[in-house]
Amino acid sequence: MLAVSELAQSAFEQFDTDFRIATLSPEFAVKDAVRVPRAFPETWLYVEADQRFLISFHRELIPETDFYDLQSPYPYGGPVSNSTNPAFLERANHAFSTWCRENSVVVEFARLHPMLANWRFFDGRVFDDRLTVWIDLATDDLLSTYQTRVRTAIRKAEKNGLEIAWVPNDAGAEQFYELYTEAMTAIQADPFYLFPKAYFEALLSWRDAELAICKAGDQVLGGAIFLRGGSLMEYHLSATNLHGKRLGANNLLLHSAAERGRSAGLTKLYLGGGTDASQENPLFFFKAGFSSQRAIFKFGGRIHNTEAYESLKQKFAAKYEANPRRILFYR
Repeated sequence: MLAVSELAQSAFEQFDTDFRIATLSPEFAVKDAVRVPRAFPETWLYVEADQRFLISFHRELIPETDFYDLQSPYPYGGPVSNSTNPAFLERANHAFSTWCRENSVVVEFARLHPMLANWRFFDGRVFDDRLTVWIDLATDDLLSTYQTRVRTAIRKAEKNGLEIAWVPNDAGAEQFYELYTEAMTAIQADPFYLFPKAYFEALLSWRDAELAICKAGDQVLGGAIFLRGGSLMEYHLSATNLHGKRLGANNLLLHSAAERGRSAGLTKLYLGGGTDASQENPLFFFKAGFSSQRAIFKFGGRIHNTEAYESLKQKFAAKYEANPRRILFYR
């Protein structure tokens, strides 16, 4: 497995607590790269005195070319900086773009994190995508902050004897992989979401990942992976079988995670959004029952080598015509 640079991770850990979001860390970029065998995880750091600008990404060869593109890890990426000074950010972004051109990087796609709003550090084009949900953990009675339908589902789960176990990571990777793959196959999920077992093994070997399993007696009904970094817990991946959904396993998993995060002194649990931008989306509706707190998800793109990018439009003309608004239209 690839190793994270000690310099990069040390620089990341010097950021203030609210900036040390797990999915933006150099370590996460390395873990997530197992999901994409052709991608090489890297972190780029720019420093001026006490001002720092850091960005972790996956660099991947563009098919049939000698050029590369950059993408965020899944689900989030983009720059982190301890400075909002416009002159500093301009110099940092310019230096990064220069590095990209010198290393044959043509274009970049970034999924920017709603809880950091790190598009303020990014000088490419930025687009609004969808609303996401987060839970404020700074309350002694989390249950009272949920909508009635969520409280009812949690009580139903408890009444039916469902319990949450926080599983040692090294013992749960294969079990969750099988549960997750079965669930994604059952709903005919996009192949993008069918991750290899090695990905779960890598992710769950990380100290900042936690696995919760929901059971009724000896029967496993569902599970979820949560990530912890700084003051934030992130709801990363979950899978529940049909029986578990009927008994409220998903609701109990999230409530257990919120209680665990609050007990650990974290301030927020980030749930993410729906599978599309509609506020009627079933997944968004489910998450919205836990909180009225919202944050917007934005994505960004920037072209570092205009001439090479134009050549890609010609080389992959049919794909560009089919997806002219996608910055990585050729993928």
